[in-house]
Amino acid sequence: MRVAQGSPLLRLTSAVPKLGAASSWTPGFQAPAHPSAKYAAMSEAAVPLKATPKEGSEDKLEVNDTAAPKAQNVFYNPIQQFNRDLSVLAIKAFGEDLCERRRADWEKSQERFAAKRERRKDNKRKRHEDVQAGEAVKIQRLDGEDAPGADDNDPQLEGSEDHTTTDKSPPATIENDSAVPSEPNGNHTMQQEDRQDGQPDKNGDGEHSKNHKPQSPPFRILDALSATGLRALRYAQEIPFATSIVANDMDRGAVKSIEMHIQHNQLADKIQPSTANALAHMYGVAYPSAASHGPAHVSKKYDVIDLDPYGTAAPFIDASLQALNDGGLLCVTCTDSALFASCGYSEKTFALYGGLPVKGNHCHEAGLRLIAHSIAMTGAKYGLAIEPLLSLSIDFYARLFIRVRRSAADVKFLAGKTMIVYECDHGCGTWTTQLLGRNVAQPTKGESVIYKHSMSQAPTSDKLCEHCGSKMHIAGPMWAGPLHHPGFIEQILKDVRSADKNVYGTTTRLEGMLDTALDELLNTEYIKESKAPNSTIPKIAPASLDPQPFYFTPSAAARAVQCQAPPEAAVKGALRHAGYRATRSHCKGGSVKTNAPWSAVWNIMREWVKQKSPVKVENIRRGSPAWHILRLGDHEEPAGTTKAELNETEKPAILFDEALGRDQTGKKLVRYQANPRENWGPMSRAKGAH
Repeated sequence: MRVAQGSPLLRLTSAVPKLGAASSWTPGFQAPAHPSAKYAAMSEAAVPLKATPKEGSEDKLEVNDTAAPKAQNVFYNPIQQFNRDLSVLAIKAFGEDLCERRRADWEKSQERFAAKRERRKDNKRKRHEDVQAGEAVKIQRLDGEDAPGADDNDPQLEGSEDHTTTDKSPPATIENDSAVPSEPNGNHTMQQEDRQDGQPDKNGDGEHSKNHKPQSPPFRILDALSATGLRALRYAQEIPFATSIVANDMDRGAVKSIEMHIQHNQLADKIQPSTANALAHMYGVAYPSAASHGPAHVSKKYDVIDLDPYGTAAPFIDASLQALNDGGLLCVTCTDSALFASCGYSEKTFALYGGLPVKGNHCHEAGLRLIAHSIAMTGAKYGLAIEPLLSLSIDFYARLFIRVRRSAADVKFLAGKTMIVYECDHGCGTWTTQLLGRNVAQPTKGESVIYKHSMSQAPTSDKLCEHCGSKMHIAGPMWAGPLHHPGFIEQILKDVRSADKNVYGTTTRLEGMLDTALDELLNTEYIKESKAPNSTIPKIAPASLDPQPFYFTPSAAARAVQCQAPPEAAVKGALRHAGYRATRSHCKGGSVKTNAPWSAVWNIMREWVKQKSPVKVENIRRGSPAWHILRLGDHEEPAGTTKAELNETEKPAILFDEALGRDQTGKKLVRYQANPRENWGPMSRAKGAH
């Protein structure tokens, strides 16, 4: 959400209803009492939306979901409800895994501490026995006779013991009963003392305070471009283990609106409003002033940073990566699809994302890979490796959830996970990829594997398309690794299926899109982590590549050969019958994502022309892409035959089995939602009083 123009409009801001002790809030807005302004209820769920009446008018304007919204005094775009629902569920799934990792780390640290304490006790007892034995021998030598025994109250022995023993008070420990309480909703959050400086809390006497109340481990979220603060409010109310949420905006009017919402919902203990430039705030967190350093310094970095700008998020990537904790989650929204998914301004795309866009039906997935590549390159400068957990092309924008780890070893794989795309955009629409580097696995004497990193060989494509003879163009460089994490998606799907539809109004579309994204993945390889053996989001192998980047549409392939388009199920059935994997992409309806080479795809299209959709050779221009793909220059036979001309006893090598091509999900899913009304897209840029 963005703040509407002018400070008078900011007074007409609606607020989110308060949350009960054991209930979750219903999306929508409750008008807070304010003596100087009027408020009209607005709804985030799929219910009628009320616009604020003009000043001086007593009429209430009600806008249904199917009608175009009239003038609003609050920048609220209902299309972004899907974005917010997805963000809440994604952060919740990530946070549960992170809390489990921290709990496991804490338990291991307690085990190490207990073992260390036992070793200290053993050493102390041995030193005490050695001192007693030494003093007895000394007395016997001085007196020339056996001593009756050393007195325990002998000051000499006490002095010896003082020099060889340590403080008898045991270090503070955290009881397991209070460390991992069971939440009512089934979520487990670790409770431990907040010891960011690494020192145990002590009272004035130097002893550990017995009455110190354990606190939750810090889980900090930054809404860097908060505007009216709706995201921060939802994070505070729907993510139980979030301990601190900062709602930042550089517009003073927006921050006043945020403060009003915080007070109305009684969330001052969780949400802290901030008036600052987002870059300055994040760099200030990453590099605090020298005066704040010292033994009592507490890191203010975030576990989750959400970037939801108007347009590109490229200017905020560097600062956000440095303000993240190790293993944190970066949530990025880019609404400039005219740049990352279009060739109209390729020079601007390269300036923002460091790569050239793709021209074709697969441009939206290429845009996701351009954004991921930009984030990976920015983080590599600081030894940060990225791991995309979920990357979606939604409506007019892209939304990526990326886990960031500090690992110089994983950064070395980046060249081998970066590719250039050679595409036949003016011809048949095929493409081929070229990795910039190579990550070659070399086995060792044991079971481990080491990787050798080197440069790739010469280009994998000629300047002309091998299928139709048209010119090839370059796109990229862009991300060549996986775009999704199956464990992460499965965890979100689990929450979506059990979520309250009155709270999450877009669960139907969420389930359909996430299920489609999950189908895109193939044979994901994980790394076994000793610190988190039971993690629901384990680490993906750093050398993993996407075996089937991009997708094609049967309609575009049919257009290239100038024939009637085959059904999607028929094409997928033919690919599966030939032994290839075929599924759909979440980016575009009617798409086919497969690991089959383009030669196999064109064989299927030639067989389609032969069996199902004959073409007239005289209508195909000599030298055109269709003329080359159908191989009309090799013989003078017609490009297709009728069904009657086929030999009934001859079984075709390619079988268009639509039953095999249909996906048997057992449940009807909304995979590609139709726009509920016209002008379903971005609104004008918000302008506020700074």
